[in-house]
Amino acid sequence: ICTDNSKANVSAFENNENHVVREPCAAHTAELAIGDMFKKDAEYGFISDEIQILMQNIPKECCRPGFKHELITIRWTSLFDCSEYILENINILQNSGSQIVLNSIGKIESKIGFVNLVQMLKLMVIFVKEVEKDLSSISDIIPIYLKTIYFLLFRDTHDDSIAGGE
Repeated sequence: ICTDNSKANVSAFENNENHVVREPCAAHTAELAIGDMFKKDAEYGFISDEIQILMQNIPKECCRPGFKHELITIRWTSLFDCSEYILENINILQNSGSQIVLNSIGKIESKIGFVNLVQMLKLMVIFVKEVEKDLSSISDIIPIYLKTIYFLLFRDTHDDSIAGGE
């Protein structure tokens, strides 16, 4: 069984006669989907750039000395961490007087809203953590997958415990 999603492995096992099964890694696939959605998508791809701008313009009163949130796009869980941090400090950011900050907040708020963004990303982080556990099986993926789909479909009328993963 090969779980690597790289193009080389996909090609190598596409028409194999050695009975090697290629089963894509669900956690890696979810990470790729998050990246595609918030970095490459025509409608929502701007979000990653705006979060990066906001993280580069955090007022000093939002930071503890020696501590800095950073958007690291290899692991998209940092998009959740940064978005949650921005939401927690949204009032300070809005009152910072920085036009670039206000523009970035306005773009995200008008398209998706920080609350929705954080809820969606939190659910994806929970999903990724659940499916990337050692020795997880397909039976472990299905319940969290269904919970994720349910939340995404009905997020305007959801139960908060769903987003919390409880």
